[in-house]
Amino acid sequence: GYGGCASKQQYGAQGDQGGRRSSGLPWDGALVCEHSSGTSEEEESFRQAMELLQLPNPPTALLCFTEVATSVFQAIRESGRSVGQRISVIGYDDLEVAKYTTPPLTTMAPPVHDVGQRLVEMLLEIIGGAPPEQFQELWEIPLTHRQSAAPPLAAKG
Repeated sequence: GYGGCASKQQYGAQGDQGGRRSSGLPWDGALVCEHSSGTSEEEESFRQAMELLQLPNPPTALLCFTEVATSVFQAIRESGRSVGQRISVIGYDDLEVAKYTTPPLTTMAPPVHDVGQRLVEMLLEIIGGAPPEQFQELWEIPLTHRQSAAPPLAAKG
């Protein structure tokens, strides 16, 4: 399974939950981390990744925002694992810095301009009287493969 060390509140968790369900993957809310006030995003992401990696059945992949990937990488190294070998890390946005992490971070690159434009169109239609329920869309998000992700480990059994 995989966990998420998100430092930006819950908006990604809802998409993750829906994506897992539509793909037939189990959902475990205990594997979703949110930033709590009082600490830096980097410090919080490091701590949360360490907690996930200490679980009896730790995740084999972590999803995080690109800005905190180096903190997640550090937690993985301190737990005795290697990023991109026994555990994968995928960044949520494809910021330029993703190319320069060690190892380079595999990322998802959401088409934020297109999504924003579509959201405005949908909002205008709803304001015009269209029922909100008809505006559910699933967007394919491009994945930029780099060295922080590995093929899934073979199932134990």
